[in-house]
Order: sequence, then structure tokens, then C-alpha cells
Amino acid sequence: MRHTLLLSLALALALPATAGANFGRYQRGNAVYKEKLAECAMWWYRLGDITQSTGKRVNSGDLALELGRLDERQIRQWLADPLSVGPKVNCRPGTFTTERQVQDLIHYLQRRATNPVVIPVITHEPMKRTSIRLLRTQSVLRERLKVREEIRLMNKGAAPITQPAPAPLSRPVAPTLDTRGPAEGTR
Repeated sequence: MRHTLLLSLALALALPATAGANFGRYQRGNAVYKEKLAECAMWWYRLGDITQSTGKRVNSGDLALELGRLDERQIRQWLADPLSVGPKVNCRPGTFTTERQVQDLIHYLQRRATNPVVIPVITHEPMKRTSIRLLRTQSVLRERLKVREEIRLMNKGAAPITQPAPAPLSRPVAPTLDTRGPAEGTR
């Protein structure tokens, strides 16, 4: 039992280190892909496979997914000559300085093809009116109408104001002007 416990503890400690090493390898492969294959990826995104171009875009838009479907030997052949193996792209990948860069790139491409990155899509949809929401809205409206009716009844049944009403404004009578001409016979 003691040995089983020590063995399980050793495995538990070793597994995260392996996963971390793979994650680091994936990140290094991603950096190599961005550095060495950026131009080819851009070419592939714009034009697609030159053997299949019929005026319509027939590729997935991501060169890493296309290359990840190949095995290691085909990926190495593609890196040497991109026109020899599909996906055929008319560009030159950057020069690799170490074998580790190639291995990290192959690791990245194969992991990316099996687990493609999913970009979340945010959509703005109008809220659907549920029956619960409608009932709540109707109850609020009923309550407001009830309060409005209570206010109207209070205003209608209120006692008149005891102050005397102001007298209507009377206009002073202006003298009428005689618009007839001068009296006859006077001068």
C-alpha cells in the first residue's frame, strides 16, 4: 500500500510537468508558425490552393489546419518545397535554424488540426417575450392604472378652495371718438 501511494504521488507530479512541457512546445510551435509561415498563411488566406482555384474560395482559410492534416513526412516535404505537396502555395517559408523549430512546428500544426481554435460568436438577438414577462408587465400596468384612477377620484372629490375667486378683469370704457367731420355751419 505504501508503494502504491508513492507511485500514484509520483505519477500525479509527473503528469502536470508533461502537460506543461507540451503546452510550452505548442507555444514555441505557434511562434515558429507566425515567424516562418506568416507570408504563406497570408497567401493561402487570400488565394487558396493554386491547383483548385476556380474563382471560388475552396480552402478553410487557415493554412495551419490544412498542413495539420498531413503526416510528419509530408509536412517536412512541404516545408522544403510548398509546391510539391498540397496544399500548394506559391511562397517560400522562412529558413529554419534548428531541428527543434521544425519539430515544434509539426507538433503545433498537428495539435491545431485536431483541436481547432473556436472563436466565440456574439449575436445580438432581441429578447423573446415570455409569458412570465408578459404577466409581470401586465401587472405593473394594472397597478399604474389603479393608482392613476385613485388620484383622479381624489382630485374629483376634493372640497373647493375657500378663497374667493378673482373678479374678472373689466376693461375701462374708452370715450368714443367722433369720426364725423366738423359741424356744418361752423368755421
